[in-house]
Amino acid sequence: MNKNQLITLLSDIRFWILFFFAVRLLGITDPPIDFGHSWRQAFTSSVARNFLDIHANILYPRLDNGGNLPGITGCEFPFYNYLIYICHSIFGYTHWSGRLINLIVSSIGFYYFYLIVKNVFDKRVAFNATILLIVSIWIVFVRKIMPDTFSVSLVIIGLYYCIEYLKNGKNRHLFLFFLLNTLGILSKIPALCLMSGLAIVPFIHTIEWSRKIKMILVGSLSFLICAWWYFYWVPYLNTYGTPFQHSKGIMHGLREIQPLLYWYFRNYYFCSFYSYVAITCFGIGFILLMLSRHHKAKIVFGIITFTFVIFTIKTGNVFPHHNYYMISYVPAMAIVAGYFLAKLPQPIYFIILGIITYQSYSQLKSNFVPLENRLHLLELENIVTKHVPKNDLIFINGGPSPLHMYFTRRKGWTAGDDKLDDAFWLNHLKELGAKYIVVDKTTYKNKIPQYVSLYEDDNFEIYKMSE
Repeated sequence: MNKNQLITLLSDIRFWILFFFAVRLLGITDPPIDFGHSWRQAFTSSVARNFLDIHANILYPRLDNGGNLPGITGCEFPFYNYLIYICHSIFGYTHWSGRLINLIVSSIGFYYFYLIVKNVFDKRVAFNATILLIVSIWIVFVRKIMPDTFSVSLVIIGLYYCIEYLKNGKNRHLFLFFLLNTLGILSKIPALCLMSGLAIVPFIHTIEWSRKIKMILVGSLSFLICAWWYFYWVPYLNTYGTPFQHSKGIMHGLREIQPLLYWYFRNYYFCSFYSYVAITCFGIGFILLMLSRHHKAKIVFGIITFTFVIFTIKTGNVFPHHNYYMISYVPAMAIVAGYFLAKLPQPIYFIILGIITYQSYSQLKSNFVPLENRLHLLELENIVTKHVPKNDLIFINGGPSPLHMYFTRRKGWTAGDDKLDDAFWLNHLKELGAKYIVVDKTTYKNKIPQYVSLYEDDNFEIYKMSE
């Protein structure tokens, strides 16, 4: 390969998408015990596995830690979980399916993101913005068993086909826009923020009105379907007693955010890219964009930003405590930062992208490997299977996270170590139907003398509560 061929290869976004895809295949079979949001990955995986173990009705997602209730919960539409379930049905139960599905869809999303930005600006802005998106907070979340990058990627692909429809009027592009945007927003509602940028379309005079009207009708239908799920069906599912999602009013949300302002803004200036160089590029790019003649791009960025801020306020204290909510806004930030980098000579912006990649990976590298203090959980299902009948309810000291319950492959209750010292509370669980206690001894060292110990090793002990 000569020098010109090498330069051509390194300037091709497809090479970098495939390169980072290959890198993130390392550890793709790891269970969800990596650093950061293992609880959310366990929740996603348990919903998928319950389609396999209990019932495959996609309208009734179920969690494991619902006590003696059915476990049916009001969460996002489980399209992503259902794809994992389909893989389970074909290949058997695995951890890799959730990670690989997310990685494949998100990698496809990167390419469509590049195509959109190239249409609006040019190849250089598109290249820089796509690399920035790849190495942003997305760098780890595209391989986590979570629907966040998956959902935004579906919306990005759908937006590309919307733009294509507005240009050429092909109905198959309109259908793909409808299908992908609907599934994307259903899969995680923050993805709606990117779709909000289409609000500018009716004011673009070069687009035929017939196409605008069809786009508005299709977009409205997509929104109504999503509204039905989140504002009618989710509240209904929550009546089963295990609610998972709820939004808050603007004033309520502001009151909750007020004492958490540092963490709220930290999500923007740090957690978005995990690189101060990248956020500096965004700041400079924002100034340059506002001074430019890209008036439509400025309006779209403003609409997306406004929509995202309203969404974050309605989550209240949830957004400041969860960095992954930035995933739906980072594509807009990456475009702005990429706009600045495109003003620089090629060698310089390549160096800056390299620095940003290094900084991001340095901050997030712990997310790529399993945590050693959780490896013992991999033994849990085999141990529990030998001593606890499949349908008997258990209590485990896993705290509020569903992670421990997920690895038992059982149903029941999970709470903190302090509950193991509360005889009255344990007796109450027994009355509710709990038959066994599974103790993680890595955090709780005491005995529970009122119950019979059936099994004990260095990490776990199992007690029988009923005769």
